[in-house]
Amino acid sequence: MGLYNTLNTEMTCPRCGAKSNMEIECFFGLKNQIEYKLGDRVEWRLGKAVQNGGRPEGGNLDGEGYTECPLCKRDFFVLMVVVNDIIQGVKVNPDKKPYICEESEIIQVVPLRTRESSTRPVLSPQQHGSISGRSGLKSET
Repeated sequence: MGLYNTLNTEMTCPRCGAKSNMEIECFFGLKNQIEYKLGDRVEWRLGKAVQNGGRPEGGNLDGEGYTECPLCKRDFFVLMVVVNDIIQGVKVNPDKKPYICEESEIIQVVPLRTRESSTRPVLSPQQHGSISGRSGLKSET
């Protein structure tokens, strides 16, 4: 996990519809673990390009952010509206898919062959940590 500034604000979760306080990771500006709220002035990295935390022209930006709803535990991306360096508002970013998918979106993985037909060893999660070597696999000799 990266070190990001956060914006604490109340908003409605687009995934469950509940309104609650959200802690949003800010992906812009000076990354110094600053805790913002609506109406705060954004701190920028001096002499840097916008994509590297620098100040956009006029201090105006729809800055990307990410959060997880504390109630339903599902995530979503937001755009934080910054006007003249001041955080004016926050809105859901409908163009960016969340990392945590709905149960209906989960893809079932079917193995191509079973353990009996495989010539290579099959590792269970419990065995994986006990095998030596950098790659975590035994060399076949």
